[in-house]
Amino acid sequence: MVGLAFVAFLASGAVAAVAAEANAPTWYECRKVAGGRVDKGCLTEGGAGGYEVIEGVGNGKPFRGKGKEVQILLDVVAANVVCNSAKSEGFYTAAGERKVSFAFSGCKVFGFREPCTSAGARTGEIKINPLEGRLGIISAVGPKVGVELTPEGGTSFTKFSCGLFGAVAITGGVIEEITGDISKFSKQATGLFESYFLWHFEGGLGVGLVATVGSNPPGPAHLVLVGMQQKGEYLEVG
Repeated sequence: MVGLAFVAFLASGAVAAVAAEANAPTWYECRKVAGGRVDKGCLTEGGAGGYEVIEGVGNGKPFRGKGKEVQILLDVVAANVVCNSAKSEGFYTAAGERKVSFAFSGCKVFGFREPCTSAGARTGEIKINPLEGRLGIISAVGPKVGVELTPEGGTSFTKFSCGLFGAVAITGGVIEEITGDISKFSKQATGLFESYFLWHFEGGLGVGLVATVGSNPPGPAHLVLVGMQQKGEYLEVG
């Protein structure tokens, strides 16, 4: 993905497991069923049983997350927007995620006092437009699995204004790599967003971010979000 990188916990309201198959991965849940052969939690087979691993996203509850140390790098003006904290929310779908939103607080251009603010937001708050995406395989080695997130119903990723730098409009999308033990059920997981270059799923086209700052021509944008912790359903990817 072009121009963005940030570390975050995988939005999880259900635990998902990812399989290293040529087909697109999907979420799996641990569901109570008659005659189930797996214990509650779906970590061991046998015992009391009563549960099975099946495709699904649990009860459809939203995942929520918190993080800090957000940076938005705007190459075209050699500026770095720094935010103190981040919040996220979204939902799992059979194919990926939907209505994924981020809000960054305490935002300003590094070295300047003027806040960076999205329209209708609190001073110093940058809001990312709702995103949706699909699961896919980044690399069969590992494997590496991720979610490609792009704006719902358009191309606008975010818009905000930063004092002397004026209006900033960012378009495009990102790919979140799901890291850690992707084959184990859990209510939280770790994700890595990397858009310093064009990332793509195997056999697909890349996605990235492009920013327009004031009257300057469009250029690459990079988002860095470290320590995002998201919790949700008990799922795994497979």
